[in-house]
Amino acid sequence: MAVNMRVSTIFTAALLATFAAAAPMPQPQFWWSWPRPTTTTTAPTPTQTGGTGGSIPTLPPSGTGGTQVGTSTCPSIEIIAARGTTESQTNPTGMRPIFNEISRQISPFNQNVYNVVYPASFNFGTGPSVGAADVISRLRSQSARCPNQKYVLAGYSQGAMVIVTALRDSGISAYDGKIAAIILFGNPYYDPFSAAAAGTQAGRSVSGFSRPKIPDNFVGRARDWCDSGDGVCTTGGFAITSAHLAYGNKYPSEAAQFVKSKL
Repeated sequence: MAVNMRVSTIFTAALLATFAAAAPMPQPQFWWSWPRPTTTTTAPTPTQTGGTGGSIPTLPPSGTGGTQVGTSTCPSIEIIAARGTTESQTNPTGMRPIFNEISRQISPFNQNVYNVVYPASFNFGTGPSVGAADVISRLRSQSARCPNQKYVLAGYSQGAMVIVTALRDSGISAYDGKIAAIILFGNPYYDPFSAAAAGTQAGRSVSGFSRPKIPDNFVGRARDWCDSGDGVCTTGGFAITSAHLAYGNKYPSEAAQFVKSKL
């Protein structure tokens, strides 16, 4: 395991100890379904795969990875998405409005969404590393299968920790040129003074531990949203506030415009 991965593991172990001391335990991040956006005739909703290969019930059926979407067997874009804590492996909803908006803004539509395989449990000590390994595995297999494909890495809450951990692993270097954009929301590793920082907390101090950072070579391709009042990204802790739950409905247009500018 790379040194950077070990640094992230030490951080998350300390973070886990902080979470364990917190009481009471909050309810799961998502106990409702996000409002479904209005369907458009210009872009279908992206197919989502991952885990056991089950498709999201409200979206078009999908197979196990590399599902044909649009006009070719290798979509020009794949979004590799890491869900938040307690979200379903096969039906995550936290970033769905954002992915729908990306598909609406990018024309012609030709993309796939892969859901990173990892527990998304309250074990923050190992979860991000498990997810990061799957991110790199997916990049490896898809790069062999679809050599011209570009990737958008997306992470919400603990899923943002997964993406940052993957970016800090030496194994990702082989795919550097294929990663077009990185979008993160409610990230416990949020750095408000990074060039990637976005949201209302950007440029304002946060509390908690020293946080693993997005590597310099990826900062220009990254946007990391954290809003004031989010008890996760502003503290590195585990206070699930309304601000932490609002990203999916608040930032679809801004996130999609950023991704579009990098493709």
